[in-house]
Amino acid sequence: MRRLLLIIAVVFVSLSANAESIKQAFESPEDSHKPWVFWYWINGNITEEGIKADLESMADAGLGGVVLMHINEHHVIPAGPVEFLSEEYQSLLAYTFEKASELGLKVNLYNSEGWSVAGGPWISPKDGMKELTWSEQQVHSQTQPIIFPAPHAPLNFYEDIAVLAFPTPKAHMEPEFQERIAMARISGVTPKVTEPATNAFDGDWNTVVYPKVDDETKQRFIQFDFSEEYTFRNVFVKFSAYGMMGRNHLLISNDGENYQEVAFSKRGQIYDDISCFQFEPVKAKHAKIVFEPTDNKLLYTAMPKVDVAVREVIFDNKPRIANWCQKAAHIFPFHMQETEREAMNASLESNASINLDSIVDVTQYLDENGRLNWTPPSDNWTVIRFGMSSTEAVNRPGTAKGEGLEVDKLSERALDKHFEHYIKNVASRSQEHVGDSFVSTHADSWEVGRQNWTQEFEIDFKERRGYSPIRLLPITLGYTVKNAMFSERFLWDYRKTLAELIAERFYGGMQKRSNELGLKFSAQSMKPFIDNLQALGKADIIYANSAFRSINPAENRPNQEFAYLTAKMAASAGSIYNKPVRSESFTSLPQANRWLSHPLTYKSQADTDLAAGVTLTTHHLFTHQPWTTLEPGMTLGYWGLHFERTQTWWHEINTWNEYLTRAHSMLSKGQPVFDVLHLLGDDSATTSDKEFALKTLPEGYDFEFISTNGLMNHVDVNERGQLAFESGRTYNLLSISPDVSMRVEVLEQIKSLLERGVTVVGLPPTFSPSLEGSFDISGTDGRVHYLADEIWGAGFKSQVFKTLEDALNHKGIQPDVLISHTDNRFVWRHHDVSEENTDVYFISNLDQMAAEIELDLRAKGKVVEIWDPLSGKRLLTSDYVVENGRTRFTLHFDQAQSLFVVLAPQKSTGKLLNTSPIRQLQVLDSPWQVDFIKGVKKPNALALNELIDLSQHVNEDVRYFSGTVRYETEFEMADYLPTSQSYLLSLGEAFQFARVRLNGHDLGLRMWAPYHFDISNIIRSGANRLEIEVTTLWPNRLIGDERLYPETATWKENGYQGFQLTSFPKWLKGTAPEQPGRRSTFATWKHWNKDDELLPSGLLGPVSIMVQDRN
Repeated sequence: MRRLLLIIAVVFVSLSANAESIKQAFESPEDSHKPWVFWYWINGNITEEGIKADLESMADAGLGGVVLMHINEHHVIPAGPVEFLSEEYQSLLAYTFEKASELGLKVNLYNSEGWSVAGGPWISPKDGMKELTWSEQQVHSQTQPIIFPAPHAPLNFYEDIAVLAFPTPKAHMEPEFQERIAMARISGVTPKVTEPATNAFDGDWNTVVYPKVDDETKQRFIQFDFSEEYTFRNVFVKFSAYGMMGRNHLLISNDGENYQEVAFSKRGQIYDDISCFQFEPVKAKHAKIVFEPTDNKLLYTAMPKVDVAVREVIFDNKPRIANWCQKAAHIFPFHMQETEREAMNASLESNASINLDSIVDVTQYLDENGRLNWTPPSDNWTVIRFGMSSTEAVNRPGTAKGEGLEVDKLSERALDKHFEHYIKNVASRSQEHVGDSFVSTHADSWEVGRQNWTQEFEIDFKERRGYSPIRLLPITLGYTVKNAMFSERFLWDYRKTLAELIAERFYGGMQKRSNELGLKFSAQSMKPFIDNLQALGKADIIYANSAFRSINPAENRPNQEFAYLTAKMAASAGSIYNKPVRSESFTSLPQANRWLSHPLTYKSQADTDLAAGVTLTTHHLFTHQPWTTLEPGMTLGYWGLHFERTQTWWHEINTWNEYLTRAHSMLSKGQPVFDVLHLLGDDSATTSDKEFALKTLPEGYDFEFISTNGLMNHVDVNERGQLAFESGRTYNLLSISPDVSMRVEVLEQIKSLLERGVTVVGLPPTFSPSLEGSFDISGTDGRVHYLADEIWGAGFKSQVFKTLEDALNHKGIQPDVLISHTDNRFVWRHHDVSEENTDVYFISNLDQMAAEIELDLRAKGKVVEIWDPLSGKRLLTSDYVVENGRTRFTLHFDQAQSLFVVLAPQKSTGKLLNTSPIRQLQVLDSPWQVDFIKGVKKPNALALNELIDLSQHVNEDVRYFSGTVRYETEFEMADYLPTSQSYLLSLGEAFQFARVRLNGHDLGLRMWAPYHFDISNIIRSGANRLEIEVTTLWPNRLIGDERLYPETATWKENGYQGFQLTSFPKWLKGTAPEQPGRRSTFATWKHWNKDDELLPSGLLGPVSIMVQDRN
């Protein structure tokens, strides 16, 4: 963690041949670098007046654009009058594009309602996401009729794929477990409940049981009592699509009283409707499956449909491939370390395998009633009916008019239908704004579970893998065909085909259709079930995502770590495929919400994204405010950053947006400098390599990720033997994730790179993960061994190394950045504009405490300058050492401060960085005139002889005030002010934003401590007049209204946090509703109550004049 969070950004920027261009990037960034916002329209609560006010406030605040979504977060906010896709809705969209164009704002319109990828009511089950389903029959006798139950057909959709028959392997021959059940019990079921317990094990996926909480044990479970001791090693549970997220536990007992757990299965997403328990064989008379709901109340509350609904339970003792549910993509996500990176299981019993030649396709003998009119040639055959049905995944969270099935992610035909019903329709109605203000469409994070089949999948599979998957479908149930190695490789090919189709058909298809309309397509980083890098590379604009859990920095560190890796993946895709990288930034969980957040609380998150490679921040979120008279107003329930115009501090937010704009602009110059390109193994799907990023990579080096798609199709080698992309990125080393397998073509590419001078770090694979179009495993593996021997043999011994340290030392590559003399966390990034011979280091202190650090940089220049992107100041420093091509010096960082360190051939400023100590000259003890100038309930002015915490004032309106307070005073200075000193005004403590005017001069804004303002050229001998405007946060006024005044609406407690409206009150109508009574605030979510403590408020001081000797 220490080394990860030391990411320094070195931006090589030239000030010699084109000095003005770099200064322009810093001092006058282009509008394209302005930050954006996610702009949510909430559940039909939309007004033209609100849109106008929102967009104007965004433009005034220095924002560049919006990602627009219409959201219904499962009815936590009551519905408004505007229905999705109604004529009124379409007119409001058209007005949005028109107004945005007028203001110079850009709009990225989500491709459907909600945020979970893509879909709507226009998608039929045939065109929705599909899963592989099956029904298995054990045929013990040739005379036994073979009749399948009605196929699993949710939403009345089902299509057969194939009916396959094969002699039952000896290890599979056992009585049906249903025959062993003496009694089954469903928890919480009363005699009045009609569904019998047998529905849980009747072989029919269309029947359902609903375990409820048992009064005695307080658990939800299904219990099985066997007639005699039963040996089993697998338990399979099929849920309804909306099943309870959480852990499912398998327990066994011999006395029916004392149970012990033998396995558990975790359900990760709402649409994961399968749990697979695998364990060493056990013997028991009693078994119980306990369904434990997720302890994540946030997710549970957000999904009111969630319940335990079980379609089928199957026990058996058949040897199956380890983790077969993940490996066959029945469970999301299906990239797991044990799935991709461990040696394949070759130790299953030899009598458990199915002879490939014995598998017979008997599909033609199946009649419409499910009867198979076919007789096996002998006793003891297994017959399996494979088909596809709907996963029932819907786009969410949406309204009745916008919510429908998620589109099939493997089908071009289905995607055409999806595009035509919304984005194409909107574009045609606002054609004059396409490419002007309406510039793109978006797909957000993947929150719809898995898909593992579609129409014509067999054809796609055969074209890509060189053989048909049909006769091998029993492997998707964990059965071995031929042998375990053969079967594992088929499953790898199966997952790889799904991953490729999702990347190409969905993400590539969205990009193609958007471009045909004159729009660009943006996509967010996904879950680890496909090649994320390849899929992101199909978009025109790549989105990372970051969330923060708490305003307490220590509690938020794990989220920053995750955000860094997510942004690294997105930025890596940007480098490989030459695409811009943005981020959904600061998606705050409820405990970081409640109108407590402000730029200090998420600056470290912003800088982590920037250091990882994000070049445009998109705040999550700005909630559309449909009303012009209510504050704080509309919310997304307990979600959100509350980065919107009704914030108390919105009028001061330009300073923050200017910081981001400067940082975006600077970090878009030149090329980032990396030493290592890290190959994420030859996996069917990719996820970031946390172990490599946080532990393996030595301190002081930067890196990016690559998958085999990028390695095979986009990497080149330059004249210096560096890996290079079309984007201009270069890398000194290729590092390979620890992996036991690699395809022949990937090894051949690595060998080719070596022949062109590349240096490689890693260990040799021992086999191929794929059948590679041939069933000759030994031949394929022989080729793998041959290539591995060549690569890791004597021929490339000076280019191939086992560890990064060995390779870096051999090549003499020193650390790019070393930071010492501090325990604070720092992040960095390094860009190069080599033709201008200038280095710039972006360095950020992530902690909310100051630090004095020593910087040791792998760069040198004739001058060293410090550019502050928050203040816009550029200063020259002379106290540094250049030695052996490196630059070393000490630099002070305030809390959460970030700086650009510019190493240039000539100076751009004559102003010197003052490193002399600061000392107090005079504490201001004159009285203060206090006026409450901006807020919903402004108290009368008051006079203070000394500064106090306003939340402790005796006056209620002062105590509960939220808004902007102006403090005015006059003070005297000595007749003589030495010019050998610099003068600073220090405010001491202030909550939270502070703007200073001295003698009529606006000295700017500080959003957090230290509240220091340079007054050297403004302070004067004799009388001075000082004005300080302090803007506080919302909570105190919200708490005050709770304490003082009766409710104006009806609320109910939310299961996760706060209180939600039962309905809109009758008075809340129109654009400018008037709230009855004396309350001055109204919000659609209640985060605060009367018993909550007030926050410190206002200017606490002490306010003092500080001096600093000039250098």
